[in-house]
Amino acid sequence: MRRIIYASTSCCAFTSIELDGLASEAAKNNLAEGLTGFLLYGDHSFFQVLEGADEKIEHMKQRIWDDPRHRGISEFQDKPIEDPVFSDWSMGCYRVESAPACSASWPIVEFECIQNRMPADVPPEVLVFARTFFASISPRSTMLGEH
Repeated sequence: MRRIIYASTSCCAFTSIELDGLASEAAKNNLAEGLTGFLLYGDHSFFQVLEGADEKIEHMKQRIWDDPRHRGISEFQDKPIEDPVFSDWSMGCYRVESAPACSASWPIVEFECIQNRMPADVPPEVLVFARTFFASISPRSTMLGEH
């Protein structure tokens, strides 16, 4: 089993409808492949944690890296794990920026709310990466006047 953590920049702004489609697609693909994890979106950026069997992670990683909807992928972690932490999540999706349009699939939340929804045994480094991502995009959204 393996866990990867990465962030990327979206090539365009995603509407709520497009985010709903992405969430549905990710959950369906992950369920079919036996992958688990979560995805954050904010300020035209993505942050994702994926867990699963080595070959399934490698296959999904290649699909993600080849996806034209984003660029500038930064991989923070790719490591073996004993068991998935997000075993009950085919894909948890959260939007972490303020925006006038919100959807049920991508609730807008603060980091503490995301952390409270995560399993109790989430490794500290996953929380650190997620918190750093959240902190890096939140001030930009405010400065850009996106409310």
